[in-house]
Parts: sequence; structure tokens; C-alpha cells
Amino acid sequence: MFEDFTKYLRAGPEQPIPQPRPTIDSPPHLGPDSPRRPGTDPASHPGVPAGAAPRPVAAPLVPVRSASAAEPCPPVFRPAELPTHAPVIGNRIVAQPYPALSGQPLALPTLRADGGVLGGRWLAAASIAGLTHQADATTAQDSYCAGYSVDGSALVLAVCDGLGYREHTSQVGADLLARLCCAFAAWIVREQALGDGTEALIRAVEQANDRLVEMQRMHLPEWEPADLHCTVMLCRVPLTADGGPALFARAGDTEAFLLRNAQYATVFAPDADAGPTNVVKGPLPHQNPREVLQVTAVDLDADALILTTDGLAHDIFDSPGTREWLAARWAVPCGPHRMLDSLRYRRQSSHDDRTALVAWLRPWTGDEVDDAADLR
Repeated sequence: MFEDFTKYLRAGPEQPIPQPRPTIDSPPHLGPDSPRRPGTDPASHPGVPAGAAPRPVAAPLVPVRSASAAEPCPPVFRPAELPTHAPVIGNRIVAQPYPALSGQPLALPTLRADGGVLGGRWLAAASIAGLTHQADATTAQDSYCAGYSVDGSALVLAVCDGLGYREHTSQVGADLLARLCCAFAAWIVREQALGDGTEALIRAVEQANDRLVEMQRMHLPEWEPADLHCTVMLCRVPLTADGGPALFARAGDTEAFLLRNAQYATVFAPDADAGPTNVVKGPLPHQNPREVLQVTAVDLDADALILTTDGLAHDIFDSPGTREWLAARWAVPCGPHRMLDSLRYRRQSSHDDRTALVAWLRPWTGDEVDDAADLR
């Protein structure tokens, strides 16, 4: 075709335009007497004027259905979740609504988990927002932190629980106070711990308390110290036999347990006059933390140390099924996924946040890939 068109340009405009040659993509010219394909004859299209036959098409047109004629949308599928062996304890619980995220810029994640080696010991932690928080789209309020002393002689561990009457702000206090407590307790070296360790731990909590109030006044002047109210459990765990006893300080209803051969022991003796575990009498920050702090020193003759907030402590105290399940899960060190799955048990009256920080007290010697793979 290109060659014929070139000849036309050379011959001048008075010459007739050459007809295109048949090609694969261009069908041959059909004369008036040429046979037509079915459906291209004007007579086969009533209502079409003569001389205005429809343009031939290579394939029949596919009609487009209107939205009303479209197939119905598939049903909304439930979100997929990993299976769990966590039990249903006690009476079977009723169906719960799907979790709703808080959406607050200062909200804590609904789920958190950690696991790994710190100071030659294996640690694991997990926190799950309570069913009440998930149903009401409010933030979780628990936090945890783990570190070790500046001289490497001890671990420093903390858990905190923001109070419910400050549901939009107390989680900030819990998150900051857990870190501040560990930061100041990290400066307690071995000689101080062997001297007057409990006094050193009290001073660390006082410093954390004062720094939290200072940060609030400087950066959040529209808040009050009560907006950051939370409970706290802080402990210093020596890493050597000659490092002295473990030191504990708490304000509120957080708990510490020792686990040995599937048996639990509390670090702080239960107070018969204290009432339920979820009733708080002395949260931080406080004008005088010494007035609300409880302190003790304990020799750690156990397999594992467990720090918990009141939601999990309540289940351990009141539910034999929960105690058995957690003791079996924590009989060996847990990786972060197993640790989180440990808290997925279902219990009808358990609606508060569940948080646990577990330190296995025997020195960790597993340094091979195969050893780590066993902790899935």
C-alpha cells in the first residue's frame, strides 16, 4: 500500500487514489455483487436506511450488563486468624464482637510481644488489650519494659497499668513510667544492691515519679499528674549467685510470681485487707511515692519470675484452669509468638488487659539456629 500511495503522489492529484491491497488486517473490498457475511446485509437490519449499512465487525459485540443486572456481591468474609490451642476455661463464653481499634494518636497497640536473650537470661513478654477495650474501641493501658544495670550485674524489669478512670491518657503514664523506672534502676550497681538495696530501689522509683511529673508539666501543661495515674511493679534481678537477693517495689495491684515445678508463689504476701486485685489505693505519680510503695527482697529459688498486671493476676489467683495452662506453657522458655498465644485463653469473666513479663532464671546457653527454631 505504501508503494501505491507513493506512485499517486508522483502522478499528481488528478490521478485516482489506488485501492489498498488486501492484507491480513484489511479485508478485501466488497463490490455490490460480492457475497456478504451473514449480518452485514442492510436488508437484515430493519430500520437502517439504505446506504447506511452497519459497519462490519470482526466479532459479535458482547452486551454490557447494567449494575442492577450484575451478579450479587460475594458475602463479606470473616477475618482470618491463626489457630490456637488456648483453652476455654470454665463456662463457655458467649460470642464477642470483632475488635475495634481505638484510633487515638496516643493509643497503645492492641497486641505486643517480645522474646529473646538479655543479660544471659531468656525473657519473653506479651500484652493483649482487654475485651472491654476492644469492644469499646478504647486503648490498651498496660506496658512493660526490660533492661539491665550499667555494671551488667542485674536485670531491671517493670510492668505498669494505666488506670481506667483516665481511659484516654493513663496509658501514656504507664508507658513512660515503665521505661523511667528501668532507666533509673539500671544505675543501681552490685555494691549498692548488697548494701541497702531496697532503699536504692525506692530512690529509683522516686526519681522516675518526679521525672514523669516534670515531663508532664513541661510538655503537656494542659494535663494534670492524675491523668498519668498507673500502677507499677519494678524489680532488680541479680545475674550471679553472689549478687544478693532480688529487689521488688510496687505501687498498686501489680503482682510478681515465682514459678517452680508448675507451682506458683507470690513475691508479696496477699493482703487480706487490700480487697480485690483490681482496686487501686496508691497509684503513681504521687506527691510522696514512699507512702504508697511496698518493697521486699527475695531469694529467687525458682525456674521463672513472672511480673503481671492485675488483669492476668486476677485470673491466676481465681482460676485453676488458667494457672495450669500458663504453668505448662511457661515450663520452658517461650519465643514471642508462643508467649502471645499463651494469653489467648478464653474465660468468661476475664475482660481486662493481660500483660506478663517472664524471665527464666537459669543461664541461657542456646546459641544455635536449631535451638532458636524450637522457640516458635
